[in-house]
Order: sequence, then structure tokens, then C-alpha cells
Amino acid sequence: MDEEHEQKKIENKNRVKIILTDLRDEISAEKLNSEDFLKKVRDNNRRHWGEISKDRRQLTEERKEKELSHDTFLRSLRDEFDTEIDMLRREYEIKSLRMMKIYSEKTKHIRASGEKRIKDAEYELENQKLIQTKELIEQHKQHTNQLKKKKLSRNNQ
Repeated sequence: MDEEHEQKKIENKNRVKIILTDLRDEISAEKLNSEDFLKKVRDNNRRHWGEISKDRRQLTEERKEKELSHDTFLRSLRDEFDTEIDMLRREYEIKSLRMMKIYSEKTKHIRASGEKRIKDAEYELENQKLIQTKELIEQHKQHTNQLKKKKLSRNNQ
């Protein structure tokens, strides 16, 4: 019985060894499968992150291009605005020069007509003065003649 028992023990040990070996082989196979799966997942992740990085780069480039086009558009708007302001400024300067010319011509005309009126009034006053002086001289002559006549008539008497 001991021998049988020993034999069974040995058989059991051998079975356990076989089962352990099979289990190790299965574990090794599972480990290899897991490592392969992990490698595939990592490769997929790397590819995925590579695509994400590529997409980020593309988005960054697109954003920079949009910023550049936006800056260009704003610059062109500023240039248009500046040219319009310059044109308006020129128009204003031209209109103001015309207004100044019209104003100076009107003031010259008003000044000239005022000076002419003053000269005419002075001339008129001078003529009236001359007429009045002539009249006074004439009256004075008449008075002196009358006085002379009276004096002569008194002397004759």
C-alpha cells in the first residue's frame, strides 16, 4: 500500500507538475497575448496622439493664417479709412480756402466801398465848405462894398 500510495503521490505530483507546466504555458501565452495587446494599444495610442498632435499643428497653423488674414484685413481697412480721412481733409481745406478767398474778396469790396463812401462824403463836405466859403467871401465883399459906399456917402455928405 505504501508503494501504491507512493505511486499515487508520484502520479499526483507529476499531474500537478503537468498542470503547473500547462498553467505556466497558459500564463506565458496570456502574458504574450497581453503584451501583444498592450503593444497594439500603445501603438494605437501613439498613432492617435500623433494624429492629435498633427491636428493641433494644423489648427495652430490655421489660426495663425486666420490671424494674419485678419491683420491684413484690418490693415487694409485702416488704410482705406486713412485715405478717406485724407480726402475729406483735402476737401475741407479746399472749401476753407474758397471760403477764405470769398471772405477776403467781400471784405475788400466792403472796405473799398466804405472808403469810396468816405471819400465821396469828404469830397461832398469839401465842396460844401468851398461853396460856403465862396458865399461868405461874396457876402463879405458885399458888406465891405456897402460899408465903403456908406463911408463914401458919408464922406460925400
